[in-house]
Amino acid sequence: MAISQKIVQRQGQTLAFTAQMRQAVELLELSNLDLQAYVNLQLLENPFLEAEHQESEQDNRNAPEDEPSPPSASTEEAEKEKLYEEMRSEDYDNVWSGDRRLTSKHDRDTGNLHDLQKFEGVAADDITLRDHLLSQINTDIDNEQDRLIAFALLEALDETGYLTTPLDKITETLGANSGDVGRVLDNLKRCDPVGVFANSLRECLSLQLDDLGLLDQKAKAILDYIDLFADAKIQDLLDKAGCSAQDLKAFLEQLRRLDPKPGLKFQKNLVQTLIPDVFVYRDRPHESTGNSPWIVSLNAETLPKVLVTQDYKIRAGLNLKKDKELRKYYQERMGEANWLVRALDRRAQNILKVVEEIIRQQETFFEKGITALKPLNLRQVADAIGVHESTVSRITQNKYMNSPRGTFELRYFFSASITNAWTGENQSALQIQHKIQELIKEEDPRKPLSDDALVLKLSEYNLDIARRTISKYRELLKIPSSYERKRRYLRGL
Repeated sequence: MAISQKIVQRQGQTLAFTAQMRQAVELLELSNLDLQAYVNLQLLENPFLEAEHQESEQDNRNAPEDEPSPPSASTEEAEKEKLYEEMRSEDYDNVWSGDRRLTSKHDRDTGNLHDLQKFEGVAADDITLRDHLLSQINTDIDNEQDRLIAFALLEALDETGYLTTPLDKITETLGANSGDVGRVLDNLKRCDPVGVFANSLRECLSLQLDDLGLLDQKAKAILDYIDLFADAKIQDLLDKAGCSAQDLKAFLEQLRRLDPKPGLKFQKNLVQTLIPDVFVYRDRPHESTGNSPWIVSLNAETLPKVLVTQDYKIRAGLNLKKDKELRKYYQERMGEANWLVRALDRRAQNILKVVEEIIRQQETFFEKGITALKPLNLRQVADAIGVHESTVSRITQNKYMNSPRGTFELRYFFSASITNAWTGENQSALQIQHKIQELIKEEDPRKPLSDDALVLKLSEYNLDIARRTISKYRELLKIPSSYERKRRYLRGL
């Protein structure tokens, strides 16, 4: 059969994924705070968008009692003159600071100076690790060459105070002698806080123990094999370090006085409070049934609200018939503004639908706790509310729910299903993991429960779980084996 090329015309249907559709899908994944940042950017770029609270304030001041009539020719000229006067006025560049408006030049200068002084005061209080070490380098090192090497080593530190860049690479970059670099580094290791400029956890702890006068031979031997302790290989550590369990216990007591990441004490990061996107609470009981339905509401404080401003419609409409470019700009921006308002409304409605279905599916969890958590997947919710599974997946990303049981990520309510051999019912994997934690927490530490014993214990609660599944869940929960738990208890670890 000969192969040839030819032009063929075919008719078919395809799904066109437009830019606006793609943008609407991306909005679903954003949390309320991320969405607020996105909307703020749109407010700056699109003059036809306005925050709702600004519009409501304007309406309260200037809301007419009757519908305004179409502007006449004289009104158009007056609007043009008013707009011109606003643009040439000095007050056009007024500075806004919270609820205080600085109108005069003197007030603006005074306000800016006041804000600058406040900023400088805050900046002076927040001394970084780099600034703290830089002051010590400038004080203690007089030689210009050594100071240059010290500056290069300082720039190689990470936020925890560790020297992450290989020393030979720093030496090669500077073109310096390796002996000089090593000598300067040894001096820098005596800087405050003790432990900075170390290249490993072992060296960081060694520097701090040496500063306290506690770095004896036993401590050095234990530090050489400290990784075995992190892997819960206690016996191997004792054998290789040549020390007893009492020596290890005494060393761990000293270790608690040390700081494994000395540079972090200079981090002035603010604690970020988890802000929920959705609130769930009980309504008042109905007088007839006595039932208290669950109420779902979006967090109005973080949910951005925008609308299409009427002011720009009037101004832009003055020359739409004469200016084609202005008419094209008006149509594009107005279309984007209307689309964004509709997209935000659809997003809010979809979030409410998903959360309401989660409440319906997991109502026993909100009433009884995690022991009543049911297995649930994205498809179940998607089929119930009539959307695609990927839509539910995007909605449940990066969003949190505040409920009487606490604050949870929406993804928390979706877990794998395990069939109970005794009852034939499906049970949540999270529910089983929680039960394993409870049993281990209540066990006798002198006789901890093995995985086989956990199988028997769980069967008493009609949970038929294989031993390998329990082992997998135990490792997932970072719970050591029964042998290791007993050994740690006997050694007081």
